[in-house]
Amino acid sequence: MGKPDVLLRLNGSAICAGVERMIVPQGGAHVRAAEIRIPAAFTQRPTVTATCHARSGPGTIGAVFGVFNIKVNRLSDDETQVAIQATNVQSGVPVEGDFDCDYVIIGELA
Repeated sequence: MGKPDVLLRLNGSAICAGVERMIVPQGGAHVRAAEIRIPAAFTQRPTVTATCHARSGPGTIGAVFGVFNIKVNRLSDDETQVAIQATNVQSGVPVEGDFDCDYVIIGELA
């Protein structure tokens, strides 16, 4: 779980960006997940853009992960959770190695 590398507040809006290391969840090594905690709340669901890329490992060469789920949860008046899940585009094929998630989150602050 990480916090944004960049959090810019401008005229009632927030722009958050960063790179978060992805973990292998219980479902297996064909899936990766990342969680970002933003120290702000939004008036409505923010726009989230995310991509995944290999960090290291010989097994990651040529592996492509596609984002299939983005959940935005308002945890309190000053914290929002963004959970991102990606899967190997070769359905069900496990991939060893480390992957990162690059993201940008933009929204109106509450």
